[in-house]
Amino acid sequence: ALLNGPHGLGDWEPGMADLHHQRDATKVLSELSKAHPHELLVLTLGPLTNIALTVERDPGFLDRLLGLYC
Repeated sequence: ALLNGPHGLGDWEPGMADLHHQRDATKVLSELSKAHPHELLVLTLGPLTNIALTVERDPGFLDRLLGLYC
């Protein structure tokens, strides 16, 4: 066993619902930025595909963020 558990997350075990989200990430990002304007801080780890698609679908997305760190 790994120090942080088999999934690297301690004793937490992901369930099937946790592994297979049904919501579109771009919709979630857009909705969160609208619900919390100038409060959302986005830290990206890897490709920026979801950010690019969110900006394409919702041009005001970046203006509503507190910050975007890539």
